[in-house]
Amino acid sequence: MLRISNLSWPDTPFGADKRPFPRNVRLLTGMAMHCADDGQDTVPVSAAAVFLPVKRTQRRHVEAATLHFGFRLAVIEHSEDAQELLRLTDGVLVQGRRHAEMLAWHSFPDDLHVVRMLAAGRLPGFTAVGDAWPRRAERERGLATLVDTGHDLGTTSLASTIAGDLGIDIGPRLHALQQPAAIQARFEELATGRSDSARAVQELAAGVLGQALCVALLTGQHTERLAWQAPLNAAEAVEREAWHLLPAVFSTNPPNTADPNQ
Repeated sequence: MLRISNLSWPDTPFGADKRPFPRNVRLLTGMAMHCADDGQDTVPVSAAAVFLPVKRTQRRHVEAATLHFGFRLAVIEHSEDAQELLRLTDGVLVQGRRHAEMLAWHSFPDDLHVVRMLAAGRLPGFTAVGDAWPRRAERERGLATLVDTGHDLGTTSLASTIAGDLGIDIGPRLHALQQPAAIQARFEELATGRSDSARAVQELAAGVLGQALCVALLTGQHTERLAWQAPLNAAEAVEREAWHLLPAVFSTNPPNTADPNQ
């Protein structure tokens, strides 16, 4: 299984002894999981978590040139990797539920159904978040606010489509890589062992990373923690954070970074 992160500290950025952020900075965690049909079942093929700093009580204004975020993602390279993918994702849910400011997912019940059908062991994160999801409008003290961008924003479209409607430009390539048909096609490339399977893995990674960032940004806007001047070039932000980790998808040089003081 391919595991990719732009973080240099262990596991997740939660916990005062691990996170390289001031105490007054909170982390909005946007998550995503993509699935495909293996001929018998719907199986998870990729998952990602984006960690986006937000202020505790103020709205933070962001722009593409200064939008920096942490992420962790995983992509299966063989069908046997699916259980490990679920365990890794579950670990982020466990910590995020307790330590993130907000924990967001797009149409979580749909993915939870897949997880429950396939899980070979106990997944406490999915269980706890799944139990709390129907009453997510009720804020629980000491726990992350839960947001479903597939339902709470008043529309049930794909995350990339909603993002475009609300002033987030994810770019044509990342938008295409989030489409179910594209995910299925790349999964089949992996299953058949084609020579370009390395590219397929990286494209699956880029697609799920793009969705996780969309989920985080949509949640920040919905909860009035983030604001930007539309259109926000999120595709540029993704490339800046992942160009060196996904060379089959992005150019070999990072996009230019504007001086935030100008």
